[in-house]
Amino acid sequence: VDDADFELNASSDAQLPITYSSSVQEVAIVNGATVTINGEGETVITTSQPGNNNYHAAEDVSQTLIVVTITAIDEDLLKRYFEIRPNPTNGNLVISRRNFQGSYSLIVTDLTGKFVMKFTVDSDTHYVDLTDQVPGVYLLKMQTNEFSIDARIIKM
Repeated sequence: VDDADFELNASSDAQLPITYSSSVQEVAIVNGATVTINGEGETVITTSQPGNNNYHAAEDVSQTLIVVTITAIDEDLLKRYFEIRPNPTNGNLVISRRNFQGSYSLIVTDLTGKFVMKFTVDSDTHYVDLTDQVPGVYLLKMQTNEFSIDARIIKM
C-alpha cells in the first residue's frame, strides 16, 4: 500500500467551505482535501458542506473507497483454485472455483487501481459483466480467509 496521496475535488455554488472525512482511519485518512492510504480495506469518504444564514446545509455525499494490494500474479496458484474464461474477453467472464468450498470476495479494479465492482461469491461459477467497461487491462482479486489470488484480464 504505497499509493501516493491524492486530492479530493468538490465545489460549492454557495462558496461555503467543504469538508471531507473517512469512516475507517486504518484504511485512509483525510487531511483537508488530501487522502492518504494507510492499509487495505474499505472506508467511506464523506463530503459535507455546512449551511449559513443564506444557505441550508448541503446533503452529505458518500463514496466507498476500497484499497487492495495487487502483488505479482502467481499463475500456478490461480490455476489451482480458479478458471477464468475467456481471457481476453469482450466483457462477459465466467469464473469457476476449484479445490475449495465456501464463499470468496471478488474485487475488480482497472489497471490504475480504480474500483470497478465487488462481489461476495458463494457458488462454484460466477459471471462478471465487463461489457460497459472501456477496453483495457483489469485486475481481479479473489480472497478467502485462507488465501488471496490476483488475476489480470484483458477487455477487448
